[in-house]
Amino acid sequence: GGEPFMWRSNGKGILDIIEKYPDIYFLIYTNGTMITDDVIKRLYKLGNATPTISVEGYEKETDKRRGNGMYKKILKLTENLRKQGIAYGVSITATKENTDIFLQDKFYDFWFDEMGVTYMWMFHYMPIGRAKDSIGLMPTPEQRVKLLKEWEHVLFEKEYFVGDFWNSGACSDGCIAYGREGGYFYVDWNGNINPCVFVPYHKDNIIDLYNNGKTLVDGLMSDYFERGRAWQREYGFYSDEPKNIFTPCSIKDNHADFREKILSDDVKPSDEAAKQALEDPEYFKVMCKYGEEIKELTEPIWQEKIKESNNKVK
Repeated sequence: GGEPFMWRSNGKGILDIIEKYPDIYFLIYTNGTMITDDVIKRLYKLGNATPTISVEGYEKETDKRRGNGMYKKILKLTENLRKQGIAYGVSITATKENTDIFLQDKFYDFWFDEMGVTYMWMFHYMPIGRAKDSIGLMPTPEQRVKLLKEWEHVLFEKEYFVGDFWNSGACSDGCIAYGREGGYFYVDWNGNINPCVFVPYHKDNIIDLYNNGKTLVDGLMSDYFERGRAWQREYGFYSDEPKNIFTPCSIKDNHADFREKILSDDVKPSDEAAKQALEDPEYFKVMCKYGEEIKELTEPIWQEKIKESNNKVK
């Protein structure tokens, strides 16, 4: 949460943590404003971190969200990173307003061929809060299917390393949340242990656990996380016969399941927006409708992929 390069504690910053653990490779999501020449030199010397810089499209889209002049600053930063030989990537957030940009090859050609990025992460806008305030920016189910087809094209035909956090579910055997095998979890800036950065609900707090003689493992083995992993197994993730992996997300694509099978009364919202989402009946209604629509659109594609896979095995 926030800009990692701003963090300071007892005179130390994020690069000091990276230096302390040379056997771990770190990916840092950043707006890039604090990556000075000195930071670049230190990143080069450390060799175990890659900055992932946030853009929203081209200049117009990026400056609209991140401030006037940001896009040009980012381009200058990427030039300096390339000169130093540091592998870097970009992170993009697809919304209903900018999705059309990400459906064009030229966007990926620009970043990979001209700007020399090593990878790109795409996240779809995830609404958390009251429905009337947040859901309007979410890409429509139709847009998401178009993004799925474009992702397959740029990955397999143009051979650009692009990860689409939802549409690439088949690459990770589905949902990677809840601390599953081969997956991850998210500890926010308050120490709350959330299943995923897009699932802002927690039962345990890492500070409270350690103050009570417990460890992070106790949080990962909570009944909340166990229910999430049970739902993943029921869905068939990391098995030979999964359900539609193009709709892998428990909270976004299977919202009714999230509420009925994973949440419980002792699970707490991690911020005010998450609390509002739980209390807003319209949010529940819209998210369930979204899941139904995206399943209807992607199920034929998923079945065709299964058929193709079976034919290859034969």
